[in-house]
Amino acid sequence: MKAKPRVHLKLAVELVPAPLWNRTLAQLARAPSGRTIWTKIREVELKRTGKVCEVCGQRASHVHEKWDYDDERLIQRLRGFEVLCQECHLVHHQGFAGVHGLTNLAMKRFAEVNSVAPAMAKSIVKEAFDVWGARSVRGPWTQNFEWLVANAGKYDLGADLVEEAVRFPEEPEGADEGSELWGVPTIGSVRADILGDLGIRTIEQLASSDPGSLLAASSAARIRDASFPSQMPMAVNYARAISQRKPIVTTHPRQLSKLDESRILFVDLEYDPEEAFIFIIGAMTMDGKMQQHFVEKSADLPRFLLPFLDRVRDNDLQCVSYGSTSADVPMLRRAIQNVGMSRSRVDDLPFLDLFRDVIFTQNLRKQWLYLPLKPMDAKSVARYFGYDPPKNVTIRDGFEALMQFKGYLRSRSRATRGRLLRYNASDLKLTRRVFEELRNLETGRGDTQTYRLA
Repeated sequence: MKAKPRVHLKLAVELVPAPLWNRTLAQLARAPSGRTIWTKIREVELKRTGKVCEVCGQRASHVHEKWDYDDERLIQRLRGFEVLCQECHLVHHQGFAGVHGLTNLAMKRFAEVNSVAPAMAKSIVKEAFDVWGARSVRGPWTQNFEWLVANAGKYDLGADLVEEAVRFPEEPEGADEGSELWGVPTIGSVRADILGDLGIRTIEQLASSDPGSLLAASSAARIRDASFPSQMPMAVNYARAISQRKPIVTTHPRQLSKLDESRILFVDLEYDPEEAFIFIIGAMTMDGKMQQHFVEKSADLPRFLLPFLDRVRDNDLQCVSYGSTSADVPMLRRAIQNVGMSRSRVDDLPFLDLFRDVIFTQNLRKQWLYLPLKPMDAKSVARYFGYDPPKNVTIRDGFEALMQFKGYLRSRSRATRGRLLRYNASDLKLTRRVFEELRNLETGRGDTQTYRLA
């Protein structure tokens, strides 16, 4: 799900998913038990670079935590630290920049350091926010600090001390009944606190609120959340959907019902995110005709991937998937580059991402559907719409699929191969069901009585 830029970046935009806010190592400095750990880390890192920014060479005072994300297993993994000056550090934190009116400064710095045009900079930052949005509605996330434990001696720290200190509580300290609002899409702990200050602590209270009055109250209170005005009307609609236990559909131009069924191609990939290797390319037409390519080694990928890409292009097909903006499409780009092909073959693919383009757009002008769900991952949404995988599908998720594939490479078991293909086929059918039900809701034919809430 990592946002892959179109150019090599010296300085990237790193947005921490909302469920992981307030769970950083720097946050430890606020607690007596962790203050020593962060102080020692800062001292060693600043000494390592001589207090010089590792990106631009200017005077530096910030130590930035570098994280990798495993989007299959929902793991945030620490991989080291980076010493940065004030402006370069701001680039990593576009959300903070927006709240504090520093977006233009952060964008300018991003473009300068990476030697990209403003339009390209804007596009890359937007992609980073797309990935952030997809990660923020998933969870629960876990954190992996093995790198720090392994390198504890470098910072004159005991491994046992580090392991004890990084055991963050499951919920922020001091959580109260206001945390009920965390069950509403677009609402995290910070916005729950803001709403609490405005007297709104439950989903029912938010659902009965007038968005205009909320915005007026937030303006009077001088709340410094630049996206609050655009997000609150959506949050109220989500709260109303949850309160009423049914979807809310607003007036909008047709999006799904205008598509030509004969040109729809549902796409789902199974892959190894660390190796950027795709081992199953799955595609299915609206009438259920399925084509699956099982790839055993990277050298064979072009033989299967090129016909797929040509099929989409030559037949003017519309690819439909769930979460492709932050998963399948970036993986296609990485995989195709790994085998020496140009990523331009992927950049022009017409993908409709049911998650980013319909279910959770984070854009008030585009959002026409509000589901009474959180999280809104593919399997949760499909189950809500009544889809159950066939009983012979025994693989539960992408991580288990990857483990089974690695086992297949050792055993060449036909049974394992069959399990993997059945899992991929189920995901394709799942995507079709979600598409069909979204289209039904768009056209007023959705049978909400059959939808299933947990």
